[in-house]
Amino acid sequence: RDCVDFTDMSKGIPTSWIWTFEGAKPSGSTNQNPSNICYDSSGIYTVKLIASSNAGKDTIEKYTYIKVNKTPFVKITGTGNTELCKGDSIQLNVITESNVIYSWSPVAGISDPNIANPIVSPIITTTYTVNILDTNGCKNFDSVIISVLDVQADAGKDTIICFGDSIHLFASGGLNYLWDPAWALSNPNVVNPIANPTGNITYVVVVSSGSCSDTDSVIIYVSTLPDINAGNDTSVCEGD
Repeated sequence: RDCVDFTDMSKGIPTSWIWTFEGAKPSGSTNQNPSNICYDSSGIYTVKLIASSNAGKDTIEKYTYIKVNKTPFVKITGTGNTELCKGDSIQLNVITESNVIYSWSPVAGISDPNIANPIVSPIITTTYTVNILDTNGCKNFDSVIISVLDVQADAGKDTIICFGDSIHLFASGGLNYLWDPAWALSNPNVVNPIANPTGNITYVVVVSSGSCSDTDSVIIYVSTLPDINAGNDTSVCEGD
């Protein structure tokens, strides 16, 4: 939507004015110099002015005086609002009309902010906006949200337990968890399963959120109980 200001150039000393603006909002005005006359649709429009004074009135009507150019179409395609794993990249693509100037923002993490199909590598969730400018000076824009999923698996520290004891494992870094091997675990699909291994074992956990995943491992060392032997029972004399 563009808006226009009009200036009365009538000679003499007019005392009243009647403006008519075809296709505009507002469609008329009685101000000498009306402002903020806005056109919502492309097309060619007529402006009419009747200026009156004590000596009479005069009319001027200018046909095809206002030309409103069509707002250029622009659409970022093929992405929607997209999830991206941290460290990955994605190519954005624009459908628009020919002979336009592109300007993407923000420019951080973008291969070229002045082309139709840049590659972006955001490190945090980012809204990318493309602004276009056509040969008539008309502008338009579109935006897309690239959500960055930062999945960093942490299986915890290596631990020593005694034979026959159990331990709570605990992972972090995502929404879904899968432990392997599942042997001696209460549930391999939870963040904090109970492990009861009978020997040293390395557990690997796959942590995921959406399509993004990461792995980490933890070693559980199982210490065997000492073999205690105090010897045979023995009798001694008092004082020995």
